Amino acid sequence: MGYEIQMFFSSILAWRFSFDILHPWLGQYFENARLETTLVHARILLDFFEHPANQRTKDDILAEDLDFPAKPVDGSGELRKKINKRLAHLTYARAKFLDHPLEKEWSSDVFDPLLERCKEFLAAPGPKAFIEHNADDIARTLWDDLTTHFVAE
Repeated sequence: MGYEIQMFFSSILAWRFSFDILHPWLGQYFENARLETTLVHARILLDFFEHPANQRTKDDILAEDLDFPAKPVDGSGELRKKINKRLAHLTYARAKFLDHPLEKEWSSDVFDPLLERCKEFLAAPGPKAFIEHNADDIARTLWDDLTTHFVAE
């Protein structure tokens, strides 16, 4: 979960930078990579935070496993729908977005509620105790870096 949070935070931070100085095709490639990274990790984290342990599928790790309550993230229904339609499935609606670049633009604001939920999780005692008792030194260092850099923001 630390890796997913780190990648999600890093991809959101990358929204502050423009790739316009690159060759137009390379710039578009990096813009798409940034968006897709954000969406993939957002989707993983939504499942992690929202699904209760009694609705687990296979061997999923969920926030409730770390004594952090499952609850909906504000706006997650619409965000899931956008991720599904604009990233994970080739649809007629998606083809329309590809024809209209202005309609496929994303704002990092849509991820603010998920960012806040990640920060709450990083600051909570249950996840911290889990990391201290179960993680190796590398994972503990990653966790400490995440809490130091992102919880106070």
